[in-house]
Amino acid sequence: MDVIVLMAADRKGNIVGGCRFEFSIDGGQTFSPAQADGMKWSFAVPSASQLASIIIRGTPAAPQYWAAEGAFKADSNGALIPAGASPAFFFVEGTFVMEGPAGPERTWGMHTVTVILFHLSIFRDRTQEAFDALKANADKWVKNADGRWLPPGEPTSWSTPTLPNGEFSLVTSEILGPTTTLVTPPPGREPHPPLVVPPLSFTRGRYSPQTTDFILERKQEGSLPKAFLVSWPRSLRRTVDAGPTPFLVYFTHLLNQNFEEHNAGDSFQDYPFGWNYLYISIYSYLNYREDPLKTYSRGLLYQIAASQKQLVLVIPVGDARLKDSREVGDCVNAALLEELLEEIQSFCFRAAGLFRPPVQHVGRVALASFSSGNEQLAYFLARDANKEHPFYRNTLREVYCFDIPRHRVAALAAHAVNWASVGEKHEEKVIRIYGTSAGAFVPVHQALLGKPPPRDHAYVASTTHRTVAVLPEHSWLPILPNTYSNWEDLAQQVHQLFCGAMLTDALRRSPGF
Repeated sequence: MDVIVLMAADRKGNIVGGCRFEFSIDGGQTFSPAQADGMKWSFAVPSASQLASIIIRGTPAAPQYWAAEGAFKADSNGALIPAGASPAFFFVEGTFVMEGPAGPERTWGMHTVTVILFHLSIFRDRTQEAFDALKANADKWVKNADGRWLPPGEPTSWSTPTLPNGEFSLVTSEILGPTTTLVTPPPGREPHPPLVVPPLSFTRGRYSPQTTDFILERKQEGSLPKAFLVSWPRSLRRTVDAGPTPFLVYFTHLLNQNFEEHNAGDSFQDYPFGWNYLYISIYSYLNYREDPLKTYSRGLLYQIAASQKQLVLVIPVGDARLKDSREVGDCVNAALLEELLEEIQSFCFRAAGLFRPPVQHVGRVALASFSSGNEQLAYFLARDANKEHPFYRNTLREVYCFDIPRHRVAALAAHAVNWASVGEKHEEKVIRIYGTSAGAFVPVHQALLGKPPPRDHAYVASTTHRTVAVLPEHSWLPILPNTYSNWEDLAQQVHQLFCGAMLTDALRRSPGF
């Protein structure tokens, strides 16, 4: 008589209760085995090696965890092995051959005891299904109303590795060049007279992201966010000797502005796997569709590769039907964001074959935000309930703000300074803020660097732990290939470039990643 013992485990590998199991043997009727105690279920079969298949279904009691099904078979020695079971949910702890009473008749002989662990997971893998949905809407790749979101062609992966010409423009470590150029900004907004500006310093690069990408769907009705993009560098080991995982959580622009401004309500109802979500909040942030100096293009994965830093990119997929920080729900809660990152770390290690993560806490974390997404970052930093949590005080080490709306920049900087004044080694926390408006950055410069800003209309002031970069729209004109007929077109191109270029600079300056 062979025995199968089933136990449930949480994200840290601890054995817990709260799960029901069902069996189906060789395609037969489904039934529940006996529960040995509150933490363990057991089931006996005459001889596992004689069975063609064993299907096991785990159903957690708590609503935040997914139910899942796994298929198993036995080898010639009676040891159970997966037969298509996902390592994200099931793990064969081991099969032990024993000699002793093998059945009710208590005859002596050889039998096996197999221990199988079932993971209580708030996530399930929807990577391929989401990618298929992205490609299935081929008409949308050529019919977008504003024409600016269009990629160069049908995608081949979430992290498409090469641009059409192979190279892209990459900001240098200096950002601003040593020379000056006379430029005439386009009409529509001051300054319009010719100005002498220091040109930005860009070079050409061929960095190619090498990542394993996951689209994870979160369980539990009413929870937000319901989906996360996770992009894990292949060079960052998922092995038994790996350390805590370093994370970059990136808040995209508020999707509600697309919902309202483009009258696109119907196309955002299918949350979180409608095409607009998959393209606007995931694919367009991961990839360059062309050189970012030529067209709107964000390419976070290319920028991370160019920085040569090893960290995991996480993009929460917000719900466009909501406003402000509610779009990303639990991600503005320090305690819940830490749990979500621990679940992501655990999931990705299980996907690599390690059922128990080698560490039970996450590593260094950075929060980054672009455009209106800075409102979510500001809310996280200002939220009173976060301020005493260890994640807020100690785990979160770096904050990057890319082109926040100018009327909100002073308040966000004040919240960041308060965050950087608490916790262990708080003097080593990093704040890097990039924007266009010199006037709005006067109090920011004073707060972050302790002195008045320079008089230059474009400047970068940086220390090991602080960066203030003021790069007005007209300072970009010497390097942009387009001729702009009005200020608004120029401003929008520059706005996108803060997302499409400056993450490389922020990560390069990081003392911890």
